[in-house]
Amino acid sequence: MASVDGMSDSQVQRVMLEMPFEKFERRRFLSYARDLAFIRFEPRLWRQLDADDLARLKTICEESVAKYYERLAQASEEPAP
Repeated sequence: MASVDGMSDSQVQRVMLEMPFEKFERRRFLSYARDLAFIRFEPRLWRQLDADDLARLKTICEESVAKYYERLAQASEEPAP
């Protein structure tokens, strides 16, 4: 697989939906609404999450988004070969 820096947004989305997501979808923990481009938690699973779980999820998401944009910024600053 190519590094994320060399992938388009649609390629990154495809990898995310194929790799870890597919396993969770098969177990019916998550689903993907393609028309809305949203990932949906199974409501029964969501109700089992407590405040600490939600805080950890939020932190993980925020850190992942920040790292993603840091990589994009670094890639745009690198001189083209």
